[in-house]
Amino acid sequence: MNKIDNFADINRVVLFGAGEYAKDAIVFLKQNNLVPIFFCDRDKSKQDTTLYDIPIYSFEKIIPLLESRISRILFYVTPCYPAKGEIFNLLLQSGVKDEQIINYEECELRFSCEYVEKRIVVSESRLSHCCYADDDIKLNANTFPGVTVGDDIEMAVGQLIVHKKMLSQEMSDYSVSGECASCTNLKKGYFPKSTKIDNISFGLNMPCQCRCSYCRVRNALNSIPVEQKRLLRQFSYKLFFKALTKRGIIAPNPIVFLSSGEITIDNKKDEILDCVNTCRLHILSNAILFDVRIAKLPNIVDMLISVDSGTHETYKTIKGIEAFDIVFRNISKYVEYGVNVTLKYIFLEENCNSNDVLCFMQNAVQAGIKEIQISQDANRDYNKYSEQNLINGMVYMIKLCCENGIRYKIMPEKLGTHNISQIKSELKNE
Repeated sequence: MNKIDNFADINRVVLFGAGEYAKDAIVFLKQNNLVPIFFCDRDKSKQDTTLYDIPIYSFEKIIPLLESRISRILFYVTPCYPAKGEIFNLLLQSGVKDEQIINYEECELRFSCEYVEKRIVVSESRLSHCCYADDDIKLNANTFPGVTVGDDIEMAVGQLIVHKKMLSQEMSDYSVSGECASCTNLKKGYFPKSTKIDNISFGLNMPCQCRCSYCRVRNALNSIPVEQKRLLRQFSYKLFFKALTKRGIIAPNPIVFLSSGEITIDNKKDEILDCVNTCRLHILSNAILFDVRIAKLPNIVDMLISVDSGTHETYKTIKGIEAFDIVFRNISKYVEYGVNVTLKYIFLEENCNSNDVLCFMQNAVQAGIKEIQISQDANRDYNKYSEQNLINGMVYMIKLCCENGIRYKIMPEKLGTHNISQIKSELKNE
């Protein structure tokens, strides 16, 4: 019997952390018939506001709110390690029992990395611990820690787990070498004593209808090398999840990202969806096709659709296909089915003008969109300052989001802190 079963008569949950994985936590609670009553967050700018219509309070404020009921309340901690481990300790020191913390894991103080401890990145040829190689086109992903898939996926999973334990020990001893030694994610903090994978990112180069001008995978040619096609046909999602389950190292309702390519035209779509039916799904789609099975999935955290334009002409220029009206029509249908759709806008020279931004926002509002992700071309060096016309377009979009009550997220790993600071400064001065 797990912790949720032990507290079957109590369905009220306090969520700690109103950040990146808050939405994933809400889906997890929904899957387990639990109800969030409020968030707790240390960020003062979030306190006494709401997120997804759930109030956010400080830790100091929730104690008197709970009063004597604290022993009858469940808790769920949303951030990654090591912040998660710190919050576990805070709750335990405040009189909360570990069985009240739904996702509690016993932790220890040491050097480690969230990615090595909890994540797997899957490509058609490799299982890795992270995907930071993908954020720098000068780096070869094969040099990053991981194992080659080969012909035996079960063996590859076993090798990766052994590699995780080895890396974790080296990090703990601070004897790790290579790319990991200089990675900013290597930190000292409270990390779990045992490995349970709760975040899997599939980056297989699935087929796609678009020929996006910024696409690194197909280099705007919409073609996949013959060897990659062979590896794609060979990869078995069913055997991959079976191998994780057999070893007892997969967490309940793990987070799964389905990215690279377009799942709606993948001939393995049904196999994929069968394997992830209890997971918390993040689906990347172009929405050129509407898929009823996907629309009816109860476990989608969010569907991210990169539109990158506000007019037919700009869409065709960037995406290499005429589908602007079809895409927004399908976006509306997904929203009507109750899917949490987030629209992404990658700012380029071709789409940063005020007309494209305004028309995009008008279509987004009409489709019922509640959240927009703002980014720029990942091929750019984010350490350099962006052109002023790109900054102007982003500032204009943020203003329109605020005017229409739409949440927005600026992607720091694609823009860099200096560009984000400039955007915030210009917003403050207007």
